[in-house]
Amino acid sequence: MRRLPGQALRLVRRLVALTLALATIAGIGLGAVAWRLSQGPLELPYVAARIVDSFNEDGGPTRLEIGRAALAWDGWRAGYSPFELRLSGVRAVEEGGRVRAELPDAV
Repeated sequence: MRRLPGQALRLVRRLVALTLALATIAGIGLGAVAWRLSQGPLELPYVAARIVDSFNEDGGPTRLEIGRAALAWDGWRAGYSPFELRLSGVRAVEEGGRVRAELPDAV
């Protein structure tokens, strides 16, 4: 029974070390993402495809098309600035190919 307090202390130390390691990795990752977004928008073709697929899955007469999707952040220049999902080339196309609505840029 004397080993139990020592084992518990080792377990607590390992959990604290693991928590600190995960917090450090998360901080470095968020810093890298913030730095990358400060260089300009990050293209996300997978997101555009997922939005189009989810909209067009019911097989209705009107289809959605998205030219590109990008994640953007203006940083701390004007105070707090949230992340933006920027879509461009958004079109609603009918079955015959006629464009029903078009939105060149959407934020």
